Amino acid sequence: MGSWECELLYLSPQAQVRNGDELLTAGIGGVFPAGIRVGTITSVAADPNTSGKKATVEPAARLQNVEEVLLLRAPRVEE
Repeated sequence: MGSWECELLYLSPQAQVRNGDELLTAGIGGVFPAGIRVGTITSVAADPNTSGKKATVEPAARLQNVEEVLLLRAPRVEE
């Protein structure tokens, strides 16, 4: 069975993120409510492409069991 991982990019160099930390939605922006479990941090390292860090996340959802996905797209705001 394959491995399912995601990358969390653009973390601040001062971010206090450790293996085993739970990743939750923040609710900022109003798209998702705060507190939805996204996954668990499995590793943290310096990002060679930025001055910050990146983390590997094991998703909370069992992606191997997903059969259907619904994508929601916000309407484009014309200026």
